[in-house]
Amino acid sequence: MGWGPALEDVKAAIALDPSWHKPYLRKATIEKMLTKYHRALATLKVARQTLAEEHQPAISRAFMDLQQAIGDANNRNDPSRIQRAREDPEIQQILSDPMIVALFKQQETDGSAIAKAAMKDPNVREKIEMLAAAGIIR
Repeated sequence: MGWGPALEDVKAAIALDPSWHKPYLRKATIEKMLTKYHRALATLKVARQTLAEEHQPAISRAFMDLQQAIGDANNRNDPSRIQRAREDPEIQQILSDPMIVALFKQQETDGSAIAKAAMKDPNVREKIEMLAAAGIIR
């Protein structure tokens, strides 16, 4: 259960051969086990963009498993998960984005503001997905 060294190993494997699918899947699995769902999501998105078509079914299965884990985690009240996510530099950057800040304020009066913005702008959708995976948004 040495997650740290295992994570370093898969990062090195990806650097050595970015076309090999297994390190991406293992990296996402480790991040999922560490409840860093937003990082696992980012890893799988990179894998989807980087890997050949023949590996896409495995990536799709990993996405489905991750979405199930995110859904299960979001149904539980885990303040420590949210706190860990808020300490992540990537999440901090998203939360300090002026557009995201404005969306949160708009969401207070229009309950569908975030959903509408996510449908219109792929960049906003990407950030909202990361916040949802981190447990900031449910």
